[in-house]
Amino acid sequence: MKLSLPIAALIVFSAASTVGLGELPFCSDTDSGIAETSRGVCSSTSLNFSDRCSGHFLLEGYCKKDSSCGFKAIDCNRFCKGQNSGQAGICDNGACACSASPLPACSDSDNGMEPFSSGICSVTRNGKTENFGDRCISQNFLLERGCSRGSDFCQARFLNCDSECKKADRNSLGLCTSNACSCAPSQKGPKIVISEVYYDPPDETDEFVELFVENASMLLNVSGWKITDFDNNNITLPFISGLGKSDYIVIYTGNGTNDTDASDGKAAIYRRRGSGIWTNTGDEVGLYDREGKIHDFMRYEEGNGDPVLANWPSSDNGPAAPEGESVQLNGTDMDSGVNWISALPSPGGPIIFKTLYDDFSGNSLNLTKWNESTDFAFTDMHGINTTEGAYHNSQIETVSPGTTTFLTMNRLIQATERLEFDIKYVSGEGNNIFYYYFNGIAPQHLFNCSNCGTIGFWNTNGSIGTDFGIYHFKIEFYQTGVYWQIRKPDSTLFIANFTNSPILIAPYSVKFITATGHNGLVHFDYDNFTIVRL
Repeated sequence: MKLSLPIAALIVFSAASTVGLGELPFCSDTDSGIAETSRGVCSSTSLNFSDRCSGHFLLEGYCKKDSSCGFKAIDCNRFCKGQNSGQAGICDNGACACSASPLPACSDSDNGMEPFSSGICSVTRNGKTENFGDRCISQNFLLERGCSRGSDFCQARFLNCDSECKKADRNSLGLCTSNACSCAPSQKGPKIVISEVYYDPPDETDEFVELFVENASMLLNVSGWKITDFDNNNITLPFISGLGKSDYIVIYTGNGTNDTDASDGKAAIYRRRGSGIWTNTGDEVGLYDREGKIHDFMRYEEGNGDPVLANWPSSDNGPAAPEGESVQLNGTDMDSGVNWISALPSPGGPIIFKTLYDDFSGNSLNLTKWNESTDFAFTDMHGINTTEGAYHNSQIETVSPGTTTFLTMNRLIQATERLEFDIKYVSGEGNNIFYYYFNGIAPQHLFNCSNCGTIGFWNTNGSIGTDFGIYHFKIEFYQTGVYWQIRKPDSTLFIANFTNSPILIAPYSVKFITATGHNGLVHFDYDNFTIVRL
């Protein structure tokens, strides 16, 4: 179940809640700990947490042994049934409330967690019925609804249709269609496609064409296969060993040392030419096997006057890319320019999408790409630093105690995408910190983890790093979880992995926070944002 908590509910920055470095930690709870039927507020040196409701769950704050505030999720239905047999429980105004009304009745039209049929789970409570339908979350994942074991509410599970189909039929692949899993026969034999063309680099000898090999056995032999521009430039592939399930073969125009072992996922072939092959203003690319049968075809920028082959539509001019970017296959239909995009070159790897929105080199923040806000009047520098080419966030005077700035992406991050960026910790003194939220939740608060990616110094609590320098974040987003890695200025790594969370569910909103205390001076620069498709 997804628990959606507002940011302000988890952490409140104010002059009253910040303390000096010399003060001892303290914690108090107005309802004296875990008290399910009363609403309280847990207060510590750096956090105020008010008991609150999320559906029929109560998020109950309490003081931990280390004098910090924690919270516990309590199912009010279960609590009330345990306290008063047969009574229903709801969460109301930050506390569990038990009712003598009949327990909710639940029914499911597809009789439980059935992945291969679309159903509706219905709950009737106090004469009112709520319906929750199964639905596809992505191409492969199904959100399946079914009655709880006690048949008093609808619970949800995320099912991987590919996994469900393999359970039912090992020769099937799974997709989510029409709000249910459907299975199709698995592909037989290898599939080799043109996956990337870098035709207009600053140095023309840096050109390359990339092939993607899928479902291959280690015995697949591409020796004798040809790539052509149909203008007497024919490239014959040598024998490449180790081709497997998903490997890349990159054919470069310029100089380099051939790598014909694909057991590490990629191979490289160099033509050692001093001039380019692929026409910058448009060309065709064809892939033939050793018997002369065409396996794949694409063209870019209207082509170069050669015939359109295979299943490529004659009216489809193909993709285009500016100098310094390549065209890359980004879809299931090989024979359409719609499924190609321009992006940063990524030879031998997945697509690297362009620098997110901009690289902060303009004169002002692009508000169609980013949302900037503060919780107090921010009198010091924040915004684009054109000299550094970064988003600059600093408080250089203590005239705005407890100031917090928020920088939010106006783009949801999808499952199987990786976000990378740099945070440069330039200077700081006293209470100051950088951290981030996924879907409105700060991981260090959600998981009671004081070392989950914060940078800087807040009261006496340590964080992921207090050294000045560049921290490089690499965050991978999955359907029901987040994995991240942070490279610190001394090159050591911090790694955290939270999966199967009831709250961390794709797609993800991402917000970055810079906060200062009553004596906090701080300077962080945000830069080099990219999104990579895994």
